[in-house]
Amino acid sequence: MAALRGKWRRYRFRRGPGETAPSLAFEEAVAGLVALGYRESAARQAAQSARDVLGSAATAQDVLRESLRHLAGRS
Repeated sequence: MAALRGKWRRYRFRRGPGETAPSLAFEEAVAGLVALGYRESAARQAAQSARDVLGSAATAQDVLRESLRHLAGRS
């Protein structure tokens, strides 16, 4: 998480028409994983696994944390 401090602002997303907070949290988590050096496809897969575990109302931070656990093989 600390590695994202300087990079996170570059990847902020604005909510577009029809975009809900849960999908925004998902996209922010994917962007965070990409900023950490993961490929987008792996980041999306890990974030989807995390959202499956946590539910669609999870925050970006929660999805990111769970995604990192998944990528580390501790899911």
